[in-house]
Amino acid sequence: MPAMVREGISVAVAILQSDEWKCGMKPMHFEGTMFDPMREYLRIPSCVEVVRAHEIIAASEANCELLPGWVGECYERGQMVVAATGVTIFNGPEALRAHPSDFVVRDQNGVFSVYDVTAFEQSFVPAHWAETYKLHAA
Repeated sequence: MPAMVREGISVAVAILQSDEWKCGMKPMHFEGTMFDPMREYLRIPSCVEVVRAHEIIAASEANCELLPGWVGECYERGQMVVAATGVTIFNGPEALRAHPSDFVVRDQNGVFSVYDVTAFEQSFVPAHWAETYKLHAA
């Protein structure tokens, strides 16, 4: 799903870069000998949905439909508290605090995480390379 921009609200999809992308381990043959070919593997990337916390804070009831549906659902269920200074998301027993410049990430399993700008840029790449500018301009 590409990033969308509607009336100043941007929603981006990114791909998580994992430390497990490369594995230098040699797979064992059933007889205990090592396979010579293919010692490195790529982990299949996972797609996540991303919204900047300042977009959640800025959204009023009149334009909240511009955000992904899960944002409104979380708010209505009491799983998200929005204040002028940030967003708090209750992710099971854990409370995650997002400052306005932070990224709120929802993975394929519906699990939330919060990343500051530096950690986000180190962990994610745009799912669609043409969206790089839009992601950073958000």
